[in-house]
Amino acid sequence: MRHKKLINQGKTLRMGFVFLGLVFFLIISSFVSKLIGVARLSVFDGEHRFTVLLQEVLDKEKNTLISFAPDTKSISVLTVGGVDNANVHKISLILGVPIDGFVVFSSLQNKKNVNSGSYIQSFLRQGALQQDILQTNLTFFDFARLWFFTRSISDYEIVYDSYSISLSTDALSDAVLDKLAGELFMDDTLSKEKMSIHIVNASGVTGLGNRIARLFTNSGGNVIAVSTGENILSKSEVGYTGKDSYTLKRVIKLLDCKAKILKNQAISDIVITVGIDKAGQFAL
Repeated sequence: MRHKKLINQGKTLRMGFVFLGLVFFLIISSFVSKLIGVARLSVFDGEHRFTVLLQEVLDKEKNTLISFAPDTKSISVLTVGGVDNANVHKISLILGVPIDGFVVFSSLQNKKNVNSGSYIQSFLRQGALQQDILQTNLTFFDFARLWFFTRSISDYEIVYDSYSISLSTDALSDAVLDKLAGELFMDDTLSKEKMSIHIVNASGVTGLGNRIARLFTNSGGNVIAVSTGENILSKSEVGYTGKDSYTLKRVIKLLDCKAKILKNQAISDIVITVGIDKAGQFAL
């Protein structure tokens, strides 16, 4: 009788261990699944230039662009004054710089040694811990990877500059600002590919094509022509010849639209036709 009781207890223990193991497996699986989901939302590829807009609610006049370039092992920092309460799209157009990520803090915890790698690491650490963040499109993995990259960069490989803007409309034709943007934010891969880009403004909004061209030119893109479409189109289009390229991926990301292979011969490798649907996105 006692032997039978011990056998039953042993079976019960084994069942208990199996149940606990199953629960543990489900918890781990759920955690791993969530990590994979967050990783897929990551926007930093770890290989090409990635520019982040840093804003603080307590200092609305100050906007800081921090640009990480893994391909050239460098970081560029530009502090911009005179642009108040502007969102990421407006600041991108004013400066003529494509912005990949943004972080809006209620307050920055460390404001010492602004011109140093430790300051950049501090804001990335604060972002990874989700401390005082109001808005961002970066994931934990983005903050962590950018932090590790910054750790590998010496202070002498970080370039700092500042610029003050009087009027947003004047900035669009500011040659000094465009030169500065080209020096700080040139995408090395984009520049080396030399894929030709033709922009057709079919939105009916004057100057829209030139605004988009400026974003690519300041990044090292090869914009060979900007023209006005014969007809106004409701939807933007991106066409290309040849193979897929990094330049094409940047175009698709900026315009947020699909690309198709051009059947007819074009004067450029990539043709961007801007329709009415993008008028709001690229309007000041």
